[in-house]
Amino acid sequence: MQEASLDKVLKEGQVLEVKFNEKQDWITTTLFKSYESILEIEFGQGESPLDEFVAIGDSMNCRCMADGCEYLIQGWISRIKNDVPQRITVQIHKFTKMESVRDETSYNVFTGCIVRIDPKEKGVFSIVKKISNHAVTIGLKTGMELKEKMYLELLLPGNVTFRTPIAIVNPNAWQESKDFVAEISEPDVLNKRILENFLGELRNAEPEKLNKQDSFWKKNSKISS
Repeated sequence: MQEASLDKVLKEGQVLEVKFNEKQDWITTTLFKSYESILEIEFGQGESPLDEFVAIGDSMNCRCMADGCEYLIQGWISRIKNDVPQRITVQIHKFTKMESVRDETSYNVFTGCIVRIDPKEKGVFSIVKKISNHAVTIGLKTGMELKEKMYLELLLPGNVTFRTPIAIVNPNAWQESKDFVAEISEPDVLNKRILENFLGELRNAEPEKLNKQDSFWKKNSKISS
């Protein structure tokens, strides 16, 4: 781990994950403002006032992704705003860039996805055939002109969707009905965790489980492998 510069990493509106104690799950929220060694974190309209479960002086951990790296923020709560939108002010005492421990293994899959030029536009159903922490191989038959920057929605078991921008590797060389490779471009914290969980399932899955998943998509999609 190494010390990092706060003002070069954090931006207003950035997605953060926060945790108030070790027994609690990470909560996804957004950064309202950062200055010097202080963060203002927005929690929106909660079901109950924030000061019902945290207090000034409590320690607090945050983590975020920026430029493909993970950062850990440690501090203590200096102010609580219960009015909507609810916010917590955190005094930072340590800001650390985590060492990369990513598993770069690629996994063969047959998983449905939607590829879009713009996240608000209609997309084309395709199949992800290979996936890793940093890239995907997608089988796209027709119906779309590839751009350098596009968007991917990966349809995972349990009604979970992984959403991320992607950067197409050499889009001009793509030919219809051929696979193409795309780099996964900085998913937000929530989607990063979804991807990590999915890759963990693939890493630990029995061959029989993956075969059943392959059979499901081959039966229910219009795209063959």
